[in-house]
This record gives sequence, C-alpha cells and structure tokens, in this order.
Amino acid sequence: MPRCLPFIALLIACSCKQPEQNAADLRERYRPAFHFTPDHNWTNDPNGLVYFKGEYHLFYQYNPYANKWGHMSWGHAVSKDLIEWEHLAVAIEEYTDAAGNSVMIFSGSAVVSNDTIVAVYTSHIHRNGEQIRQNQSIAYSIDSGRTFTRYEKNPVVDIGRRDFRDPKVFWYEPQKKWIMAAVVPDLHKVQLHESRDLKAWMLLSEFGPLGDTTKIWECPDLFEMTDDKWVMVVSNSHPQGGPYVGMQYFIGKFDGTTFTADSPGQYPLYVDYGKDFYAGVTFNNVPGDKRIMIGWANNWAYAGDIPTSPWKGMMALPRELTLDQTEDGLRLKQLPITNEQPVTKNLSPSETIEILGCVIGYDSGSVYLDRRKAGNTSFNKHFPSIERAPARLIDGKVKLNIYVDQSIIEVFINGGEAVITDQVFPKE
Repeated sequence: MPRCLPFIALLIACSCKQPEQNAADLRERYRPAFHFTPDHNWTNDPNGLVYFKGEYHLFYQYNPYANKWGHMSWGHAVSKDLIEWEHLAVAIEEYTDAAGNSVMIFSGSAVVSNDTIVAVYTSHIHRNGEQIRQNQSIAYSIDSGRTFTRYEKNPVVDIGRRDFRDPKVFWYEPQKKWIMAAVVPDLHKVQLHESRDLKAWMLLSEFGPLGDTTKIWECPDLFEMTDDKWVMVVSNSHPQGGPYVGMQYFIGKFDGTTFTADSPGQYPLYVDYGKDFYAGVTFNNVPGDKRIMIGWANNWAYAGDIPTSPWKGMMALPRELTLDQTEDGLRLKQLPITNEQPVTKNLSPSETIEILGCVIGYDSGSVYLDRRKAGNTSFNKHFPSIERAPARLIDGKVKLNIYVDQSIIEVFINGGEAVITDQVFPKE
C-alpha cells in the first residue's frame, strides 16, 4: 500500500432491523431487511420488469417447490415505490406440453400493449433432464399481472437452437414497432428482431462478438440513454475472471435495425465489480423515461451453496442509471433507490473500514473489498475473495456510499462511478 492514502469520505446505510428469527434454523438471520428476497425457495434472474397503473412489477426466476434451482417459473412481486414489495402468487409456472416435454419458464421481459401486460419469455424445453430446445414465447394478463394466459400459437420466435434465450422487448417509437434483443449464448451474439404485434417477428441484425467473450452471453438489454446514445448490456464474465460471472456494457447508436458500438477498442466495460451482481435488466414503461435496473445479487460460482434458508437468492437495490462524460469517455453512473438514511463518517488516510468482517479500503487507484475472512466463507471454495473497482481521487479523496443489509454490502464509489456488490455471511 502507498505510504500516504487519501481521505475516504464515507456514507454508510446500515440495517439494524433484525428479521424474525426461526429458532429451528438460525440461517434465517441472513435475510436482508431492505433488499428483496422471496418469502421462501430459490430465486435468480429478475424478469419482466415493467411499470403499469401505479405499480412496479418484479417478476423473477423462481422454484415453487424447493430452495434450489429447478422447475423454473416466474415469481411475482409489486411495489408502489421500488422499496416496499408485496409478494404475489406465481405468475407463469412450468408446464408439460402436448409432446410430454417439460417446459420451464426462463428469463424474459414484459411490456404494456393495449392496456395489457404481455410477458415475453424463453420456453426451456427438456425431457428426462436433457435440454431439447429454447425458443421465445408470450403470455398476457388483463388483470394487472395477477394471472397470465399463454398464447396458444407459441413459440413466436424459434431459430432451431438448443440455446437461444432471454428476450428483452421494448417499444421503438420512431418506427412504431417492438424490438426484441435475445442471445445466442455460445456464439456471443445478441440478435435483434422486430414486430408490429408481438406475435410475428423478423430478424433485423446481430451484435457481437465484442468485449469479454470468455464465458457465454446471457440476459441482454438495449436501451436509450440520450438522444443519440444507447447502451447494450449482457451478462457473462467477471472482470477478475476465474469461475465468476458478471456484466459488461457497450455504448453506441441504434437506428431501429442495428446497434453499433462506439470505439470498439475500449471494451470491456463492466457494470459492477463485485461478485454478486448478475442478470441486471431495466424496467419498461417507467414514468419520466427513467432508466432503472435491478440485478440478481448472487454468483453462479457458488449460488447453490450459500447458507440461507428457507430462501436462497436476493435482488440488489434498484439503481437509476445515467450516462456521464468522464475523462475516459462516456460511462454508466448508478445511484441506488432506497429510503435508508446513511450515517456519515470521515476516515484518516491510514485507516481502512471494517464492516461485517469485510475490509474496505483504497490503494493503487482502486477501492477494494476483502471478504476472505468475513464470517462463514467455507461453504464453497470460490466464495472467499477480494474485489477491486477503479476509483479516481477527487480533491485527494474517494467518496464511498455503503449500504449494509444483514448479508449484503453495496459500495457506490464517487457517486456511482463504479460499484462493488458482495454478499457476506457474518457469524454474528
């Protein structure tokens, strides 16, 4: 570490609200107080994020039957403010098709059309544990998302591949049409399709490979940030490599047919530098055209082993995204949406911060979070880790906004110029 460190201006939002303890299972103590978790059982990717008639809808990958991955369906919760969530019944559940195959409801999106919520999702078709095919299907709700009916002529997009998934659909106003972004994971490509009615689709173009291609691509999103700049995000590798997964993004132009990334040599750019932010996508139909993202706060390297019960998996705080000019060019900036009031503290140059057993500090142009000795790390060999995010000094200081909630820490650096999101399972 350098001999002289900058001051670290610190804002910490800590949850001291202990959820009710289950005497038979102390693992319940890890449940966060202001991050979304299902009441019970497994969750992963956020799906179908849409605002409709005063409610934010959070659909999510969910196993209705167990606290592990499987039987994937769409769970459902709604909120008036993105802070307090109401759990609702499973929205779209796994089923058996006419050929006797099991069809899981994989990730996708939701839009509003003619006062109806239309879900666009991947049908994951399998039999006896063997994956057969993935294609894109739709279902619709006329009761504000409480119940859905699958379209009788599904699938609506099928390119004949075992792996083709995660459709994100949005309305493209200049040409009065729907656009779908879906991935061909192993080819590191995002396909763009268009439709006038959400039923008949035509391939427009492909984006990729570009940036980080060390792991398959998943969960694409394409959205407008300014009058002439668009952002494409995909979930794939982690900036520190290894078995971990993360998210990258590209900045460029979209003309209704093709997305073209600016300055191809600048990639990869990463959304979050922690180990626990994946499959993040943005809401459709938000008032004021705000761009709000929610991500799954977990990592496939150890997701099935984390020591929580009767639930497994949570969502990171919703984040409002902007595109800001920096000395390195345009970059995403992220600010959390929460009503938690931070505690402020200034640290001297020689100090580090310890939170829930993690050590947070600054050296060599980066903020780091070290959870290698933080509580329970033995459940998976890949969990103990140290994360680093690039950070500039502003008047000799690094400003950290740190949100701490039972078993998750989110560090927003210099007002959201970079973020580290990590789970942690303290012994006390």
